[in-house]
Amino acid sequence: RDSPMPEQLWLEIDNTAGTPITGFSGDRSELEIAKYDVTAAAHYLLTNPNVLIVGPGGGKDILAALAFNSKKIDGAEINPLIGDVMVNKFADFNGDIYRRDPVNVVISEGRTFISRAREKYDLIQISLIDTWAAASTGSYALSENNLYTVEAFLEYYEHLTPDGIYSMSRFAFTPPRETLKVAALARAALDKKGVPNPEKCIMVIKQGVIANVMVRPSGFDNLAVLTMQNVCNALGYEILYLPDRKPETDSQAVYNSLLTCLL
Repeated sequence: RDSPMPEQLWLEIDNTAGTPITGFSGDRSELEIAKYDVTAAAHYLLTNPNVLIVGPGGGKDILAALAFNSKKIDGAEINPLIGDVMVNKFADFNGDIYRRDPVNVVISEGRTFISRAREKYDLIQISLIDTWAAASTGSYALSENNLYTVEAFLEYYEHLTPDGIYSMSRFAFTPPRETLKVAALARAALDKKGVPNPEKCIMVIKQGVIANVMVRPSGFDNLAVLTMQNVCNALGYEILYLPDRKPETDSQAVYNSLLTCLL
């Protein structure tokens, strides 16, 4: 937490949608701050993972994957304009992270990329992907809806390694409709896949206005749950749901709603 905040630019996409571009000189010590974001929490349960980031945008999730020494980092970015500015206009500022080894970002819609992928990943990560721009230009309006279906979640699970994790972060509104939707989709897909004890396969944690739903179809064992509990306590995350653990949250109504979804 003592790491200084790096310089950032804000890339406005449309309406209320945007993505930060973080200054990065290439010095890996600058990446430490990326470890404190709740969207990166799944990395604490993995070692040198192969990672797929759907919607890398300005590169925040890429920086986190680099900070945790990921072995391979693939990215599927739907917007070619973002790809262009990241590898051209802002490459010097962002450390050319779209092309920095071991990163490989392609311009592709996320579901399309995943359906064509032959390899499996230790972590598939989708963080705050939406435009909320259906009433504006409409170029990518509602394109992300394809990512939020039971069928999509089944595809994510099928492209995980045996102990791989799927991580989706959404805004934690009041009421927490987005968090509950993700948890419900995750549970429905686990049921459809025939996973036993699906309530042991999901974790939900929160930092500020962001909640992160993590799914391991093989189940989170006691060590993984204890590790995440310790991470949350150390970094000040709010625990909304961990398998076989009492919640550590002031959001009791959210917890009760999650129990309805997950148990």
